[in-house]
Formats: sequence, structure tokens, C-alpha cells
Amino acid sequence: MPSETGLIDQVAPQKLNVSEGELTLALNWVDAAHKPASLEGVVVVQDKAGQQTALWIRTVQATGAASGSSATTPPVSAPSSLWQMLLFAFLGGLILNLMPCVFPVLAMKAFSLVRLGGGKRHEQITSALAYTTG
Repeated sequence: MPSETGLIDQVAPQKLNVSEGELTLALNWVDAAHKPASLEGVVVVQDKAGQQTALWIRTVQATGAASGSSATTPPVSAPSSLWQMLLFAFLGGLILNLMPCVFPVLAMKAFSLVRLGGGKRHEQITSALAYTTG
């Protein structure tokens, strides 16, 4: 998925070769006469287990490509760790919950907790689990 539209035919088959930390991707240009010297965008690579990784790349044209054109990119770093992703997800959720539009929802939940104070224990646990799941 290039950052600029109209440069490559995105629905055409794109052959990907991986060798020694280098990706080579065969591209079909929309206008072969006006190819840019470099191209930036996202490449989504799927491994044999089905896990997908999105890579932001900047390409350079390979020389001597027979059909279409090729683009290569230098080796990329490993994806972020799970703990780092979970930390950012938690921080994002914290920021979203501190938004002013969320306060009325939190107030409604507080009032529902007050109502459950004199209720049955089963109802309290069910409500708490539903709130936590949400």
C-alpha cells in the first residue's frame, strides 16, 4: 500500500522474495514511463503460521528487472514486543476513559452500583463481570 495513490496496480499479483534479510517485491506500475526513484508505503507480510506483520518501508528500484519493476528494502527491525503493545493499549484506554464525554457513562455506572448495594450477591457479581468484560 503505497503512501501515494495511482503509482502501482495494487490488485495485480505481487511476487515477494525473501533472502538474507532482504525483501524483493515485484510491482506492476500504472505508468511505467513515470516511475518514481523511490516509493514509501506499507507492506504486509504473512508467515506460514498466518501471523501478519505490517512494515513501513522506503524502496529503491532494482536494476535489470524484466517484467514490471522490482523494489527492495533494507532489513527491518523486529516488531514491537507484546508488553510494549499492551502498555500502549492500556495508556490509550486510560486517555479515552479520561475524556469528558465518558464522565456521564461513569456516573451512570456509579448510580447502578449504588442500586446494586442492597441487591443479591449474584446480581452484583454478574454486573461486575459484565462491566469488566465491556
